[in-house]
Amino acid sequence: MCQKSFEILGKIKSFQETVSLEEVIHLLTFSSQLVINNKDEHKDFFDSKNLFSTPSHSDLNGEFHNNSIYHVYTSEFIDDLVKKINNVNPSNSVVEIGAGMGKLSKLLQNKGIDIIAIDTKPGHSSVEQIDCVSALNKYEPEVVLSSWLPHVYDKNEESLDLQAEILLSNSVNHYFEISNSLDSKYFSCDFSGKNLINKLFSRLELKSEFSVPIDLFSNHFTFTSDYGNAIKTFLENPLSYLADKKTFHKWTRICD
Repeated sequence: MCQKSFEILGKIKSFQETVSLEEVIHLLTFSSQLVINNKDEHKDFFDSKNLFSTPSHSDLNGEFHNNSIYHVYTSEFIDDLVKKINNVNPSNSVVEIGAGMGKLSKLLQNKGIDIIAIDTKPGHSSVEQIDCVSALNKYEPEVVLSSWLPHVYDKNEESLDLQAEILLSNSVNHYFEISNSLDSKYFSCDFSGKNLINKLFSRLELKSEFSVPIDLFSNHFTFTSDYGNAIKTFLENPLSYLADKKTFHKWTRICD
């Protein structure tokens, strides 16, 4: 079990490989059991006390965060996302905003999706260095994708709500949003801007059990004691626990 878990973790960290949901549950089960029983043993095996983020500031990052992994995309999730993108039949390239290392776009490209990955601070040569607004103006995408999109583009320069910029773009008709377990639907734009977005778009919750956020067992409102209880609940029924995390939504334009 130890060796298999180590191999699965290696696939998650790689740029082009995907893991199955079964493999992810295997890894999470092994990791969770170590966290509950012996954190030192977990650190000896994984070089960290946790794979996921925790409520404790000393352990906040976790192994995934330390490797710039915010969501674990299973092969089932990628196949499902490919179908959903193809169903809307985009007339031009999909654009992933805030792509980071570009792994999600790479996995979709491997499945035949025409997608452009962009980020202001790209972590890989395959990701174009450009800001959100400039990319929307340049490519005029009909379909946009984001995963753990930063709420504000650059606090030092301008308070810019990226999600609002996407939804208020004239070209965007469909926006696939992969977020943290808080299911955040927040906008920093003014009240009139929020009303306009709600008039323009409908928001549909999509199946989330195929993808795994790094805050699976915690979020900003979780206390340390709740973290252990969350892990135990996961171990009782992993599939049910994953399905309860509402991390995948689709925004669709309902009027011009």
